[in-house]
Amino acid sequence: MTNLERLLQSMEARATRTAAGARAAIDALALAAFEKMWRTLVDNPDADPQAVIKAAQAEFGGAFADALAAAFSDLLQRSIGVDEVRALPVGDISLSRHLYLHNVTTAAEVLALVREHAKGVLQARDLSLALYDGYSPEDGVQRPLEGRARAELPKALRSLTEDMQARRELTALQVRGQQQAARVKSSGLRAAYEEAFSAWQDGAGAEALQRRLEVAQREKNRFFADRIAQTELARAHQSQVAREMMDDEATTVVQVRMNPAHPRTDICDLHATADLWGLGLGCYPKEKAPVPPFHPFCWCRVRIRPSLDARDAVRAPNGDADYLRRLGEDKAAEVMGSRERAARVLGGESARSVRDEGVPMQYRLRTLRQAAEQGHALVREPEPA
Repeated sequence: MTNLERLLQSMEARATRTAAGARAAIDALALAAFEKMWRTLVDNPDADPQAVIKAAQAEFGGAFADALAAAFSDLLQRSIGVDEVRALPVGDISLSRHLYLHNVTTAAEVLALVREHAKGVLQARDLSLALYDGYSPEDGVQRPLEGRARAELPKALRSLTEDMQARRELTALQVRGQQQAARVKSSGLRAAYEEAFSAWQDGAGAEALQRRLEVAQREKNRFFADRIAQTELARAHQSQVAREMMDDEATTVVQVRMNPAHPRTDICDLHATADLWGLGLGCYPKEKAPVPPFHPFCWCRVRIRPSLDARDAVRAPNGDADYLRRLGEDKAAEVMGSRERAARVLGGESARSVRDEGVPMQYRLRTLRQAAEQGHALVREPEPA
């Protein structure tokens, strides 16, 4: 093993550990933000939901910036401040701006769900009491939450009872209420029925809201933060790798290797399995090699191939189109993202130009040389010898 291979192996191990640690930290932060918000809403029914939700989002955003700074410090082996991380360009705007916009939209969506749920519960109460008070044995038991009758319900009540557990329990409560009304109607029986409804509201009804908020807040926070963290950590790592490879004169060929856990066919398959230079699958002259990440969450890698020489390598004419043509129409569409995009490559456009269309400059495909020269916002120039 060469010295460069040992260095790259060490860098790879650190990047893998850092990425896993960042993901675990983000999972924990998203869960903590959700649990704090939920407990506050449950334990303080008179609290202003908007203020509670905004506070939870602000706390999550701050904690995420701290966690990302720690992850970059580990990856780059130097102290990275939170201010540096907040100023990090993510697409066309800074991370701090991304956080602000994310927090605003997420808080608004969560608040809308809370208000819709409260409206749905009120509608469910009114409907349940109307069924109870107006029940006549001659009419038979009414089930307005089922079948075609659901279409006539108010939107908030339909939304509330999209949760199957909540719908089943509320339906069962309404049926029991109608059956009780068929026997006798009294103030005591009505009070017992209302008490049963309150128990449903605090049980299945609350659980339905909790499940919806977990998706709207916890999962949205987790995905948003993990997408940024994994993508930017990968870009920083590959920028470091590119510099080491470009500085090594003995290395002339590198190979793109897909992450073994790669979930589906996409542009990574072209970069890693096409033989565009006659050097083997995914092999390129190092200056021309595409550098990951090729899309958000991409953890493909570039490795050196010391046994190969790029001095006589020539790029195959129409190599992108020939590769897609061999895959067939369906797979080619998966690689390029659509049939229309695949057709453009088959018609003579380069896969790179089609892939980069509409993509912010920062995330367009880079060659190894470009990655080494351009670097990453948090990767400093090496100190002069």
